[in-house]
Amino acid sequence: MNIKNFNNEEHFVEAALNAVRECVNQKKHPKIALSGGSTPKRFFKALADSNIYLHDITFYQVDERYVPKNDPESNYKLIVDTLFSNPKNQPKELIHFNTNLPLYEALKEYEHKLPADGFDLVFLGIGPDGHTASLFPNTTALEETDHDTAYTTTEDFAVFDRLTLTFPIILNSHRIIVLLKNKTSIIEELMGGSMDSTEFPAKRLLEHHNLDILFLE
Repeated sequence: MNIKNFNNEEHFVEAALNAVRECVNQKKHPKIALSGGSTPKRFFKALADSNIYLHDITFYQVDERYVPKNDPESNYKLIVDTLFSNPKNQPKELIHFNTNLPLYEALKEYEHKLPADGFDLVFLGIGPDGHTASLFPNTTALEETDHDTAYTTTEDFAVFDRLTLTFPIILNSHRIIVLLKNKTSIIEELMGGSMDSTEFPAKRLLEHHNLDILFLE
């Protein structure tokens, strides 16, 4: 694990952009998975307006709230409104959870579209309860090994029903970048806290060989 600290949001965003640049330089048609939420919003917009040629990149969702695509809580809407905002620099594709389908059909359809050789780069966040993607503490999805997607629930946030990638495909990625803002307690728990990965699921990320945490203080 490599932690990089920032006290300036512009530098924080630029570091995330540089991770994409490195990925593009290493892979001709990279596959990059994105989490939703408020933390990466500025990064997505900066990526759209950057000099990184997005047409060669296929983007995927890490997780989604089970709401219509145009719902304000939709991660799909967040990504489209920001990452696809520049008509001169459109990504190749956003492969996403289709929440117009019944929940379990949406999971199955999305799983069939996932790359057999894994992602080149995954951007994740970590919630105050230790969840990453939509893998919440003390849930059965944490132990899922047969499927790359899972249905999860949470009573701690506005949308109860969630669709998410599972740890096997996340940990099979070439590189993982975690974006954190003003969450010192999360860093402290990752580095030496008392909770295990069932109580604080993000600790599973420490198993990965190429993990970077970008931390905006």
